[in-house]
Amino acid sequence: MELGQDFEAGDEYEARVQSVVDRGYGRALATAALRVAGGDAAEAVSRLERGEAIQADEEEPETEGEGNPLAFLLGNEDFLATRSQLRAQPSLIPTFLAQLQGANPDLYSLVIALPEAFQQLLDSPAPIT
Repeated sequence: MELGQDFEAGDEYEARVQSVVDRGYGRALATAALRVAGGDAAEAVSRLERGEAIQADEEEPETEGEGNPLAFLLGNEDFLATRSQLRAQPSLIPTFLAQLQGANPDLYSLVIALPEAFQQLLDSPAPIT
């Protein structure tokens, strides 16, 4: 893919930024990840989900989960329900992780690789409904 001056302008670029933002990342982090990934939105999200250190150029106010590589879980109703249960009974976390390992090994690996990010999701305020 050849990147010219049009890389940082236009509807196509904005769509790529938005696709990363829709996964729960802030705009500054999304644009930085896209730059590192050569403009490939899927690769940018992949790098963020793997927890690669990507330095955003500008500071933006954070919203719940923003900048957290596991923030995409906040858009999942099942996770939000489970999060409520885990908050009420933290002793269930090992059981949850064991079930997650069997049901979704890729997500389990991501959660285990990013324990601080997972704890941050558990500790973040409940979404307004």
